Amino acid sequence: MQPAIEIQAACLPIPEGYFSEVAICQCCKQAMLRERITKRYCSDKCKDRAYWYRRKLREQEIPQDESE
Repeated sequence: MQPAIEIQAACLPIPEGYFSEVAICQCCKQAMLRERITKRYCSDKCKDRAYWYRRKLREQEIPQDESE
C-alpha cells in the first residue's frame, strides 16, 4: 500500500472514484477548529482537495513519457 499524499485539510481517505460526505464533514470539523472558517467554505475547499487528490492519483497511475 502506497503512503497517502499529504494534503493540508484534505478529506482522507477518499474512496476511489468519489469522495464521501462523511469524510468531508470530518474534514470540515477539523478545518473549522484550526482555521475558524465557515462550513460552506470548508465544504467547497474539501471538494477541491478531493478532486485534486484524485487527479494526482490518476497521474501516478499513468506512466509519464520521460523522453526528451
